[in-house]
Amino acid sequence: MRNMDRKEVELKDKDSIEFVNTTKTYGRAEFSVCQKYRRGKLVELYIYPEQQQSDKYYVWRAVGGGARDFMLGVFHGLDNPKVWMFGYCREHKTVTFRMYVPADSRFLRFEVLSGISLYFTKTRVR
Repeated sequence: MRNMDRKEVELKDKDSIEFVNTTKTYGRAEFSVCQKYRRGKLVELYIYPEQQQSDKYYVWRAVGGGARDFMLGVFHGLDNPKVWMFGYCREHKTVTFRMYVPADSRFLRFEVLSGISLYFTKTRVR
């Protein structure tokens, strides 16, 4: 996924990734997500901003056992994100998917409970 030209940012529980939804130059923002599993548990998650002017990528690594569930969702009455492309990530040796962000969203929220939750919001949730 081109890690060489981007800075790694470690994700913690309840972090939010701010982005610009739509620009004239890049169009609708997207994110690529790589999920790395070990023994049926999610142990690493990589999130790459696509079609955005960003020099960062985001990573979460499990401490302990890992997460069993992965959920994608929205708040504030937004449309669901459009997952449109699946493929194989050679760098992480796992499945990757690419998704369009919902219209009017500004933040991608990351939460860890018994599983991993990624959801889009209009405002930063504390």
